Amino acid sequence: MIMKNLLSFVLVIVTIAAVCFGVYKYILPQDKKTEYRQDFGTSAENITISASLLNLEVKEGDSFTVEYEGSENLCPECTYDENSKTLSIIQPEYKPKKRQISDENELVVYIPTDAEINVFKLNNSVGDTNLGNLKAKEVNLFIDLGSIKSEKIETGKLRIEANLGDVKIDECSCKDIDIVANLGNIELGVDGDIKNYSIGASASLGDIEIGSDKYNNNYVQTGSEGSIKINCSLGNVKIK
Repeated sequence: MIMKNLLSFVLVIVTIAAVCFGVYKYILPQDKKTEYRQDFGTSAENITISASLLNLEVKEGDSFTVEYEGSENLCPECTYDENSKTLSIIQPEYKPKKRQISDENELVVYIPTDAEINVFKLNNSVGDTNLGNLKAKEVNLFIDLGSIKSEKIETGKLRIEANLGDVKIDECSCKDIDIVANLGNIELGVDGDIKNYSIGASASLGDIEIGSDKYNNNYVQTGSEGSIKINCSLGNVKIK
């Protein structure tokens, strides 16, 4: 009897979920797609991005240029402030209840190769981030859901908060690294000999690998090359 009631309950939940999906997929009005491109010249010194639902890719270019393809309602507002020399990219809030919003939103930010960026800051609720080769005095990344990857980051200070998603940086030239991840693996390649860095790494439910050596849960070492702090709740930490 109990099993029969349980199966009936599960069937009801599945039915409700299917109906809700059908309403969302076939009844709610679909959002229109749009494309956007704007050139902001070569003078920017700060980049601030606030997003709700998009994938970001940073590439090298001849000027600071923004390209977007995706939901018309989620098309970001891009402005440049001459006084602060800040390029701001702000995406509207994601409101799925009003209409069927596309989750295939792609943002590409082109940065001149010789640009001198003071602060690069990204807040993104949902979406993957590919920073390519990024150079800035300070890099701050706050991601709720999505992966972060980069071929190389050159910065004086790196701050990453990733709630759900992997963090993979092939090479990082930085003296001050602080990464916090709740659920996801962290892989970090540093510039120079790893033995010369001060490291404080913890993985509550995961393994830690420093160079070719493996440790459980916590690892600490001292050094003069720079500071690396990594706190991972559920996932593995690898520093090489």
